[in-house]
Amino acid sequence: MHDPRHHLQGANFSLLPPSTNVMSNSEPSSFIQNLMNSLNMSTIPPHPTQNVIQRGGDIQVELANLYLDIDQIQRIHAMYQSGQIFQQLFTESIVDQKAAQTVLGAQGLDIMQLKEKDLKDLGNRWSRRWSKKNGPGHGQKERVLLQCQCGSSSEARKARDDMKKAKQGLPVNPQNWSRKMPYDFTGCLAHIDVTYSQTSSCILRIAGIIVHDEACDKQEMQRLPPIPLHSHVWKIALKQINEGASIAAIQSNNRHFYESQLYEGQKGLDAVTANVRYLFLPQDSSRLYRMQARTQGVDLLQPPENNIDGWLDPQSSQYKPELAQAIFHYKARCRPSDRFKICIHTEEMKAAAWKYAHGGQLILDGTFGICDSRLLLFIGMAIDEKQHGVPIVFFLFSAPTVIMLLGFGIGKRP
Repeated sequence: MHDPRHHLQGANFSLLPPSTNVMSNSEPSSFIQNLMNSLNMSTIPPHPTQNVIQRGGDIQVELANLYLDIDQIQRIHAMYQSGQIFQQLFTESIVDQKAAQTVLGAQGLDIMQLKEKDLKDLGNRWSRRWSKKNGPGHGQKERVLLQCQCGSSSEARKARDDMKKAKQGLPVNPQNWSRKMPYDFTGCLAHIDVTYSQTSSCILRIAGIIVHDEACDKQEMQRLPPIPLHSHVWKIALKQINEGASIAAIQSNNRHFYESQLYEGQKGLDAVTANVRYLFLPQDSSRLYRMQARTQGVDLLQPPENNIDGWLDPQSSQYKPELAQAIFHYKARCRPSDRFKICIHTEEMKAAAWKYAHGGQLILDGTFGICDSRLLLFIGMAIDEKQHGVPIVFFLFSAPTVIMLLGFGIGKRP
């Protein structure tokens, strides 16, 4: 595709690093990670009325969230250095909004596809890589970073997944990933950073590289795209899992709704041509857990200790005072060698402690790992009138980094 508007020249991108020599193939994953960390973000001008979403300084394209190989990273670096990118601010005037819609339309996009994910054209070759919202209610804005699927490197994506698993102490799959995207990889550099108003749907800013390479322009769909699950199915499943339902119970309820045609938009739908489906498949469960985490303010894209630190930091936008009040001891994990420690004692636990444990028996129960990370949990319990254990305190801490077996880390003081 061709750029429908001329590129804006003369931008100074001082945050970008100098060119980096390519290392040997012996350490491709670590090289990609180091290079992406050095490249990090690229500056684009802030919106004239305010710095949308980011506070202070220049707004930056989150290039680190794109899946790029070494050659792509270096070529994007060169284009940002020379100002050969598209960047345009738009007012809410009719003329400016028509111009913005023309830019998106040339890429097969429109603002409603960004706002309503279920409206995405299955043949569209753009994939969402990052998004963020800010502002309450009427003034809320969203930034969305999209990447052309022809430029999404499966090897880079696997390398990032491998590093995340290695950091968490999980086994790494030695096999290469098979590509599932509808389009083959061509090394395309195209990506778009769009900021728009949630309430008015006005486009405020578009930035990035919107010219596709020749191989991408000629690329035809190679694999059938996955058909998304209808939003009403997600809504009901999310309600169930928040109420404690198992995946088996969610699937059973889904079959009942499906057979009875109780979902929104299901009646009269032609299953052959529909762009949505209503049956909850086993592979949908992982996304359901991620959706539940987001509704509870958990960002799965960053290490768990970062989420916790944000919840307990009064200066953070993620601060949760009710959680902070329940913590009587906390030691952050700032480095991989640090041990994470947190002790939880809620108001309900305090009342139970005075009622059942004061002058009575206290039981300490240890659990060797409560999730896929090396996180240890000890529970202080009292005994109620029915001879049942009542938790009155939680002690959570990570095992020593140098000790690979969980059991060996318990003998030392946490």
